[in-house]
Order: sequence, then structure tokens, then C-alpha cells
Amino acid sequence: MEIISNIGEFLRELRGKRSLREIEKLSGVSHTYLSSLEKGFDPRTGKERMPSPETLKKLAEVYNYPYLDLAEKVGIISAEDRTKTLDLKRSLDVVGLAELLINNLFMKHTKKHLEKIEPQLNEVKNKYKNLLGDTFELTRNGIREFARELEKTGTHQDIHHFARFFDDINMVLLEINPREYPYGDLYYEIKSPLTSYKGHDLTNEDRTIIMAFLDGLFADRINKKSKSSQS
Repeated sequence: MEIISNIGEFLRELRGKRSLREIEKLSGVSHTYLSSLEKGFDPRTGKERMPSPETLKKLAEVYNYPYLDLAEKVGIISAEDRTKTLDLKRSLDVVGLAELLINNLFMKHTKKHLEKIEPQLNEVKNKYKNLLGDTFELTRNGIREFARELEKTGTHQDIHHFARFFDDINMVLLEINPREYPYGDLYYEIKSPLTSYKGHDLTNEDRTIIMAFLDGLFADRINKKSKSSQS
């Protein structure tokens, strides 16, 4: 995809017949700033004006234009980064990962348990503040909304950081229930989005095949353990 030379003109084309004030209401980006972007420079200083990634994400949504395509066109990300991001999104289910995190946090632990490790959870949030932003909340809705946005506009670096955030949260949960997340347990390792084999990332299909194989291999032992726990 070729980088466009006149970004302002391209943004004007995307806006179409809609007014700057209409786009302001829809995007939250001021009409004066939008005007300077379309002109390509700041009228007060005469310096070139380029949209930030955050502004571009808002405009991409309003203009119904894929963010990654728009970001590459204006030169915010490279063609290589765009390809890496699309490949990663095909292999890693970001929304599914978020649901797994929600399950680990809120389905397996009581409010009392989570309050006990709130300082550690907040420490993890602060560690990834650049990714999560100031308004992120570690709640069901907060995680789901962030994952949906990440699926639409996140780069491959963002997704890798979210995967690390996922792993770090689960490591904190070890303090509550180590039996649920035993260190070195293959189940947890395979579910982890950071697990790879000889330098190759696992896809969701890879994980399904591996889990099916291991379930068959350990079927007798799993069934025996289940029966003994019920007796």
C-alpha cells in the first residue's frame, strides 16, 4: 500500500459532504484541529500537522475506514507492521483471550479473594498503563470493551503487550489458588498466548489439536482422578 503525499486532501475526501462540526460531534476531535489536519499545517505556527494514532483511530471509526489501512496510508505504521498485525489477529483470538481472563478473574474467585490481591492487580495495571490508558477498569465490561477496541485498532505490539498483561494477571491469581494455575502445568502453558514452539507462535487451531491429543493421552488418569474426588 502506497503512502499518500497529501494527507489533508485524503482526510477531506473521507469526510465527504459532512461538515467539520458534524465530524467533531461524532469523533470528539475539535473542528479547528480537524481543519488544521485537512490543511496539513497549524495556522498559528505554520508547522506541518500530522494526526496522532489516537486521533486517527477516532476518524477511522467515523469514516468507516479500516484503521490499519489508514495508519499505513499516512505513514504511522509500516507495511511490515500492518502485515504482522493482521497475521497475529488471525492466529490469536483477542476477544476470546479477554473472555478467558474474565473467567479466570470473576468466575473462579469471590469478591473477597480479589480484594485481597487488589494491590498486586493495580500494580499490573500500572505496568501496562501505556497500553490500557487512564480510563481502563479491570471489570467484565472494561476488559470486553478494551478487547473489542484492540481487535479493531491494535497493532501487533499492542496485542503482544495485552498477551503479557494476560499472563501477568494470571501469575497474580496464583497467590489465591495455586492449584487452579499450577506453575508448569501444560494446560496453562498451552492456553497462554505467549507460548510458542521452536520460535513459531501457536494458533488457536494448534491449541485445539494439542489439547485434544493431551486429553486422549491422559484420559484414563483424568477419569480416575475425577472418580476419586467424587467418592
